[in-house]
Amino acid sequence: MRTHDAYIGRLIRRSAAPGRTRMCCDEAIAANPALQERLPHLANAPTESASNRSAPPARPDRPRRPKKRGLLSRLLAFVSGFMRLVVATAVFFGILVAASYFAIGYYIKGHEIAAPDLTARPIEEAMAIAREHDLSLKLEREEPSDMMTAGEILSQRPRPGTTIKAGSPIKVIISSGQRMILIPEQIVGEHRLQAGIRLRELGLKVGNVAFIPTSGKGDDVVLALDPPQGTSVPPDTVVNLLASAEAVGESFAMPDLYGLTPDSARAELARYGAIIATINSQEQFGVAPGTVHTQTPTAGTPTRGKARIEITIAPR
Repeated sequence: MRTHDAYIGRLIRRSAAPGRTRMCCDEAIAANPALQERLPHLANAPTESASNRSAPPARPDRPRRPKKRGLLSRLLAFVSGFMRLVVATAVFFGILVAASYFAIGYYIKGHEIAAPDLTARPIEEAMAIAREHDLSLKLEREEPSDMMTAGEILSQRPRPGTTIKAGSPIKVIISSGQRMILIPEQIVGEHRLQAGIRLRELGLKVGNVAFIPTSGKGDDVVLALDPPQGTSVPPDTVVNLLASAEAVGESFAMPDLYGLTPDSARAELARYGAIIATINSQEQFGVAPGTVHTQTPTAGTPTRGKARIEITIAPR
């Protein structure tokens, strides 16, 4: 059949005029008598145009078999898929970590401001300033202060200018006022010299010492204080003493020892039967070194004989 068709095709090409469009096999036979004579079995065959001929039946599609991939290609495909999964997971967790960081950072830091300076301000004013800055105050304790009155801020934490989060508390220490010293009650009944030592250790000063004749109390026993025991007083307060004296010997007016050397003071007191019991050393402006500038009892105080005198001299 293929040989016959090839033969007909050669005839058609030979009979076709130059420059004309090639015709189909049936049209060429019908239009050419010479072909009809040479192919008598096709002369009376019905002719149909190319447009009227039906298309050959379509062959049913056969399912294609998947190509078998080798071990290496499958391994490469697995590695490629795994790497894509790793990259996608890393990107996801990177975005999650970044979002968490900024969210937590904003939650922890919040709105930050500089801590205001509240020192040396009354507590009411400090509270108002703290509210203006969206802060709060927390009282830690009260402390005495000789520089600030009661109710003023002594110190604060955090310090002024420190960056803090809004809503944070500022811890403050408030002044309770000037430091007060309690005169202990145990001083009454002590020896005069021991009482003077205790008063100085507390930050007080010993003033005048007066003696009163008593019986059964002994010599130089403190009978009373001015200010009295149990009183709270500021530092450097002068405390006067009233001490006992045995009614023995004649009393005398305490001589003025100011400006005398210790030896000259002893000689002066010896005239009345008194002795120097204690010699203190303390700076005093305008006093010659090594001379007396303070004495107890003071000059003019009635003093009994055999009294024990305390003097203070300027250091050499």
